[in-house]
Amino acid sequence: MIHLDHLIATLMQVVIENAGAETGALVLLEEDQLTVVAQCSGSRQCDLEKLTVADCATIPVSVIHSVERTQEPLVFDDAFSELSFSTDPYIQHRQTRSLLCMPMLKQNQLI
Repeated sequence: MIHLDHLIATLMQVVIENAGAETGALVLLEEDQLTVVAQCSGSRQCDLEKLTVADCATIPVSVIHSVERTQEPLVFDDAFSELSFSTDPYIQHRQTRSLLCMPMLKQNQLI
């Protein structure tokens, strides 16, 4: 039997490792609200507690909302120097360099 939490955690770890990332988050649209369903680090730690994007200080909220609006991926080599997002509290606090945010779409609708 497949356990969804275990599947999400495993998928996130594979994505983080293959991207060469330090951390990653899975954000889904649940009941018309963007919800963080997983936050994982490269050290094999995954937090599967659900939080609304608005209540989550550990992700770049402005980037998430931009991708939600445009439904286009955002890729930065140096997000900290990107004028459009340099004031995001997450990016400022962590001085984020490389950043990738991709929409997950099903039939051209955000999921």
